[in-house]
Amino acid sequence: AESIPEKIAEPQAVVIPEVSTEPLKEIKAEANLGMTPEEFRKQFNKRLNDLDITSIRPLAEFSVKNGDVRDVFQVLFSDELSLTGTVNKDGMLRELTFIVLPKENPEKVMMDALILIGTSSNAANANGNKEQIGKAVTDLITKALNGLDNEKNDHSQVIGNVKYYSLASKYTGLWFGISPVEE
Repeated sequence: AESIPEKIAEPQAVVIPEVSTEPLKEIKAEANLGMTPEEFRKQFNKRLNDLDITSIRPLAEFSVKNGDVRDVFQVLFSDELSLTGTVNKDGMLRELTFIVLPKENPEKVMMDALILIGTSSNAANANGNKEQIGKAVTDLITKALNGLDNEKNDHSQVIGNVKYYSLASKYTGLWFGISPVEE
């Protein structure tokens, strides 16, 4: 039996894609609060402990739910007080939003809300001036609550690289947010 020489494949022309001379565009990270949700949670619990506040329980680990654009977690302190956290896809905390809908005991709900919002505001801005942040929180909440009858009732203040904002209406309750200052 004669051996048939194996056919050697024809060399194929390889197309080398043209290399762009454009400088690489820097991929910019999305604005965030400079910490992960877990780092925020630890800061919050440490501050709560340092202030010796026992009326508010420390935050348990967040259950971050996967979203299309951003991930979210929610903490229901009661049916009158909740916190929603928004997380960028890189795992960094983007925003915190408190929603306060006082029904049964408005004084207690507002007291708890003030403690939670104040503690969170300081925890999310570790380098910020505590007194300045505390005053901003109180002013923003007061302005929003005093403007319940106004059509435009949103207020904000920037401290460092953190923006604090409040809005309120008789229908939606009081909203208080903590977000990075957008470039």
